[in-house]
Amino acid sequence: MPKLTGIFETIIDLENIPVTDINDSLAQKRDEHELENFIANRILYPQTIPISKIDFDIDFAVLKEVIKRDSGRFFNDTLINKIIIPKDIEARFPPISRLIMTYLDALEPKGIIQVLLREEDKNMVIGSIIKLESDGKKITNILIAGKSYLISQGSFTILPLPDRHISIKIDASDEIVISGGKLGIVIDAR
Repeated sequence: MPKLTGIFETIIDLENIPVTDINDSLAQKRDEHELENFIANRILYPQTIPISKIDFDIDFAVLKEVIKRDSGRFFNDTLINKIIIPKDIEARFPPISRLIMTYLDALEPKGIIQVLLREEDKNMVIGSIIKLESDGKKITNILIAGKSYLISQGSFTILPLPDRHISIKIDASDEIVISGGKLGIVIDAR
């Protein structure tokens, strides 16, 4: 008899993530007993897909805590900041904008980060993230591929730029080249 599997089956020690940490990531707080039951059901039935908004919210909160606890699986900062998204996670946690926000909230990377999609043994560049640090300015001017964008402090923007190499210049800094792709360029000024 075939066995149904799901993304939660690959998460080691899912039952050891404190429900208080998961609840902290939720905008709408849940009863801790309810969260314990939810996680137990995800462990017993990992193939279960969310059907309500709160189910999605809890799944994303669980994913955030998993990424925090196993950051080496999802983030490589040895030579260049890279976020690595396994294909099964991308497929299980749409939309990509919310998935990227979850990664950023869990990892708290700095600077320019390349985003890779891992499928089997291959990594494919799908875009880049520009993580702006608050320097007291309310607006940052970014020149991307010759077009000027005014980015407000506290905003999160995704620019659909599929080009492989894109030149950018942030305020008065030197121009650099980053990668676009399926995701494009994400500007996180939160």
